[in-house]
Amino acid sequence: MVKLNEEIHRRREAARQAGAISFDPDEPCRRGHRAYRRTSNLQCMQCEAQAKKQYREELKQIRSQYDGGIGGGTG
Repeated sequence: MVKLNEEIHRRREAARQAGAISFDPDEPCRRGHRAYRRTSNLQCMQCEAQAKKQYREELKQIRSQYDGGIGGGTG
């Protein structure tokens, strides 16, 4: 496990020095995605995309609860 972390950090540092915003860790994230990770925080970009999608869906549901409420938005 230590060797794996060292390899990921070595790739991350090389990507940072090259000015890249992401890098290929060549290992899956803890959720099993084989996706690029951000150099800034090691976040799996597929996990990040799924979290954004879930957040937007939850926000849409919350907003829909208030649509048609007081005043109904007309007139």
